[in-house]
Amino acid sequence: MGMGYPCVYLFFHCTTNRHQWQHRQKMKPKYTPQDYGIAYSEDAWRRDHIAYWRTVGSMIIYQQEKPRVSMKMHVLAGCGSFMAGLATIAKEMALDVIVYDKKYQSPMLDQLEDHHIEMRNGYDHQLPAQKDTVVIGNAISRGVPMLEGLLSARMSYLSGPEWLSKAVLANRKTIAISGTHGKTTTSSLFAWVLEVAKQSPGFLVGGIPNNFNTSARKGDGQHFVIEADEYDTCFSDKRPKFFHYPAELLVINNLEFDHADIYRDLDDIVKQFRYYLRTLIPGTKIVYPKRCKLLDKLVHEAGWCNACPTHSTDIEQPWHIQPLADDWSKFTIMDGKKKPHVVKWDLFGQHNAGNALTVMRGAIELGLDIDMIVAALCSFQGVKKRMQRIGISNDGKEVWDDYAHHPTAVKKVIAACRKRFKDNRLIICFQLSNFTQSNGVMWQELVDASADCDMVLLVDQGDKFPYQQFKKAHQKPVEIISSETSQAAIQQLLAPNDKIITCSSRDCSIIHEKMLA
Repeated sequence: MGMGYPCVYLFFHCTTNRHQWQHRQKMKPKYTPQDYGIAYSEDAWRRDHIAYWRTVGSMIIYQQEKPRVSMKMHVLAGCGSFMAGLATIAKEMALDVIVYDKKYQSPMLDQLEDHHIEMRNGYDHQLPAQKDTVVIGNAISRGVPMLEGLLSARMSYLSGPEWLSKAVLANRKTIAISGTHGKTTTSSLFAWVLEVAKQSPGFLVGGIPNNFNTSARKGDGQHFVIEADEYDTCFSDKRPKFFHYPAELLVINNLEFDHADIYRDLDDIVKQFRYYLRTLIPGTKIVYPKRCKLLDKLVHEAGWCNACPTHSTDIEQPWHIQPLADDWSKFTIMDGKKKPHVVKWDLFGQHNAGNALTVMRGAIELGLDIDMIVAALCSFQGVKKRMQRIGISNDGKEVWDDYAHHPTAVKKVIAACRKRFKDNRLIICFQLSNFTQSNGVMWQELVDASADCDMVLLVDQGDKFPYQQFKKAHQKPVEIISSETSQAAIQQLLAPNDKIITCSSRDCSIIHEKMLA
């Protein structure tokens, strides 16, 4: 019986005196766990709290009352992909949610509006009430007025992953999707497979899957799919977020250096994954690419887990893929019994076919029907900002938008586009906003990664990226623009029938409008 609804339990009892009754009335709990945004099980509620008893004749009734108050939840840095998803789930749990941020932008702005979540600008606001729940995003650092006020008032707070773990994941079977690249698409695809299987999964991913049109939901089923980010948790907890996710099935797509503001090198990241694996329960299934020697070693060190490897395009092994179309929009997955399964979908690129292979491998481990899995893969419609087609101009210029900003991801996107757009000029437009790229940590690798395109447009954002060095080092034409560059100037750089891919973790809509004019 779900929490928050009236329920009555009958216990036979022969003698209850007036003093016992008065004592029990005093000890009646004032609030239920949901008032605090915590999804306690019924057994935990009965164990951890004193029951409310009422005498009726020769029987005693144990009664759980409805919550009497509507508690508020305050989410700081609430327009990021993770925190906006978290706020969405809290709203579904009937909490009164207020988010705070310095800048609201699509697509998460649209999602917050669609769920009628109150948004406040900046962090210079009155402190929440003591009884309210406060959740701090990792974009909040010391010096932020609301945070300093909370600490000075000795008010409690939770990080986003901590709240999610306590309020949602504690009673679910968690499917954690990790790795440097492909987390969002793989998470979205896994959630869709479970949805087609009528499992009603919960999920929280770093983008908006087109099949769901929301980045997060609580779900009614036993499974919860979470994008297991290796970025830090919050200002007071510098561990990766995934330490808060008790995975029963873990996917590690790949592992490369990134997040130079958090990690010194790849070994630093590997160390955190190694520590995370030590927290997993015996029998946890780990799906990973066998050909990555680093991951193979890491998984086999965790002997208490069950290794579930995939084998990319190795035809000698089970669980591999083979193309049936040059652009990988149609391909075959060979299962564990070396039986082929054909997938034809709207996505393209070998990297996306690899994500499908990973999801099928994991879904089989959950006991799902393989024909149903294939049907779900074929009906998957992708994720916004993951090779999302923005539009086409009157003269045939076609603009696509992708999240790629790491050199490896950029190289995979360009390779996929070369297969799809064989007869067109391919232009890559970089708007580099994350710390690693905007500080120029991998600028030379980006030069190499974009070597196969026909032109590069660099959006100068006034940061530390070495724009002129990049231009001089590149073998293809490089043009440096900005968000202030006129529509006419941008149009002069383009030609009819060009295929243009904007690569950024941020909103590129201003650039898109000028390209498509």
